[in-house]
Amino acid sequence: MTQFWFFASFALVATLSAQTFTTLANFNVTNGANPTHSGLVQATNGKFYGTTFYGGASNYGTIFSMTPSGKLTTIYSFQMTDGAVYGTTSQGGLNGVGTVFAIIPGGTLKTLHSFDGTDGAYRVAGLLEDRDGVS
Repeated sequence: MTQFWFFASFALVATLSAQTFTTLANFNVTNGANPTHSGLVQATNGKFYGTTFYGGASNYGTIFSMTPSGKLTTIYSFQMTDGAVYGTTSQGGLNGVGTVFAIIPGGTLKTLHSFDGTDGAYRVAGLLEDRDGVS
């Protein structure tokens, strides 16, 4: 693709190479659905980690890993039948690099997982509300 930029009395020509888009993995509800907008985190093991809003064992979302070649693995399926609100922290936990947590009815915080750098780190995602209507 060739683009032209005109400045005053001369032209500058730049040639851009074509870009290729490759789908590495697909979600099929069983392994998750509707990945969150917070993106992926690449850990030091080379894998990418992320979350989905829906899908998994109970259709309440998943935590997943994906290799650079596209092998998708569900790490955790949320089982939100307890009226809790779920989320992540970007710091703290046992290793200081973030957690997955639940706030159960009554306001009690429960840490579900502490990242250790090999399974993700500094994760930032919005809160996920269970289907029982907790706000």
